[in-house]
Amino acid sequence: TYTVKDTMSTGLTFKDDVVVKVNGTPLTVTTDYTVATATVDSKTEITIDFVGFYAKYKDLAGKAIEITYSAEINTNAVFMNNNKAEIIYSNDPSDSSKTDKTPEEIVTVYTFKVDGVKVDAANSSKTLPDAKFSLWTTTAISGAESKTYKDKNNVEVTLYAVEKDITSGMDGKFS
Repeated sequence: TYTVKDTMSTGLTFKDDVVVKVNGTPLTVTTDYTVATATVDSKTEITIDFVGFYAKYKDLAGKAIEITYSAEINTNAVFMNNNKAEIIYSNDPSDSSKTDKTPEEIVTVYTFKVDGVKVDAANSSKTLPDAKFSLWTTTAISGAESKTYKDKNNVEVTLYAVEKDITSGMDGKFS
């Protein structure tokens, strides 16, 4: 038995895009692992069960198991959205009913609303209605679109998309 259980806050919506790798090799859903979701106390609980874990992976003891998936912040999000995960594992390979689990690990996803006004670069008192633009950051975001350019000092900079295709209102405001 090797199971990963993740409970997302009500402010996160699971995108059902699980990818599992062992020692860098992608596994196949249903053959190597299964994914189940349930709603518990209005929270999404994701359960990833490995199929025949000990028999398939005993020779890879100590190698990395990488599980990735994503969630989107929804209308139930608050400033601090807690996401907790734990691993349930068999401590007796001959009897999968004998299990133990790791302490829950809690990760907090922070969110907030950004209000802004799109203005003309040459005249900051002139708002730009219906301006289309994107927000980018230099902080790496896993899975985000990225682009690299050289700044004014000829230093290579990588930007990551925070939000794309934003359109300001008739008053130039966006949020």
